[in-house]
This record gives sequence, C-alpha cells and structure tokens, in this order.
Amino acid sequence: MPDEELTDDLPQQMQIRRAKYDRLMGDPERAPFPARVDRTDSLSAVRARYPDLGPGAETPDRVGITGRVIFVRNTGKLCFATLREGGVELQVMLSASVVGEQLLAEWKSDVDLGDHVFVAGRVIASKRGELSVLADYWRMTAKALRPLPVAHKPLTEETRGILDASLFARMPRGSYLIQVGRGEHRHDGPLIELTGQYKNIP
Repeated sequence: MPDEELTDDLPQQMQIRRAKYDRLMGDPERAPFPARVDRTDSLSAVRARYPDLGPGAETPDRVGITGRVIFVRNTGKLCFATLREGGVELQVMLSASVVGEQLLAEWKSDVDLGDHVFVAGRVIASKRGELSVLADYWRMTAKALRPLPVAHKPLTEETRGILDASLFARMPRGSYLIQVGRGEHRHDGPLIELTGQYKNIP
C-alpha cells in the first residue's frame, strides 16, 4: 500500500504530527535524532543544585537539559513548557528577547506534547518562584508521532492554585471535592473558610 494511503488512514492529530516530522527531517539543522547534544545536567541535578531560588531570582549558570514535553503554553513573546525526565519535572521558558524570534516561531510550529527536546539556557526562577531554564537555544531530539495519553494536570504556572475561592463558591452545598492531581493546585485557605473544615482522603 502506498505511503500516501497509509497516511490518509491516520487520525488527524497523527497526520499533523507526521507532516511536522517530514518537514523537520528535510532540514538537517532541525531534524530530530541528532548524533549528540550538549547536555550538561539531568533535570534532577538542576533541581538539587537550586532548591531555594526565590521568585524572580536569576543565576549566571547556563545548563543544557533534555526531557519529554508534557505541558506547553504558547503566548505571543513568551512560551512555557514542562519537561519530564526520569520522573522529575522542570519548567523551561522561551522568550523572544532571549531565544530570538526564529527559534521561538519554530518552537510554536514544531513542538507537540510528547516530543523530546534539548534546551540550553540560564537557570532562573519565574515571577511565581517556579525553578526554570530560560532558553537561549533549543532543538528537537525526537518527534512523537502519537499524542500522549490523557493525564492529570501537572503543576505549572498555569495550574498552581487553579482550585481557588471562586471555584469553591460555585460548588453546590453538599458537594465533594476530589483532587487527583499532584502538587499545589488547591488553595486550602478559602476552602476552610467556606466549609469550616476539610478532610484529606488517602
């Protein structure tokens, strides 16, 4: 069966990913599966070295890291992503003023959840205190042709405190809140104020 017919039978998301893969493979400078990248640290090593950076803190230290993209949020001039490696997660930030307009545009057009990437840049903390790497370079190391399975929301700039007073106030009397995500998604103060108490269920 011709490759075109096989591609036509794929779900739309896989067709889009396959088209991106084919486009990347046609450019030696951007093609996945490079022979090597300048990885200097594991994600766990970066986290261990900088356990207490305060909100907005910056370091002069440049690292090269790799990981699988499990969360991505693209805005105009600033993009956020969470990488996972060996069960450890770390945020990366791509700013047009640092990584450049071209690499930022390529990130937005090429990267999907599940892709493996290399990111190099300085270690900083975001304005909310999230340990991050502010990228000055990135490259695709492996392109995921299938979407990731549905997962619970990771703890990111976007989801920290997402369960807040406004959500609790809209819940009908007698409701149960069952949180299955990991991390500080929930603001306990407003919850206690509204209910008088809450119970964690193991």
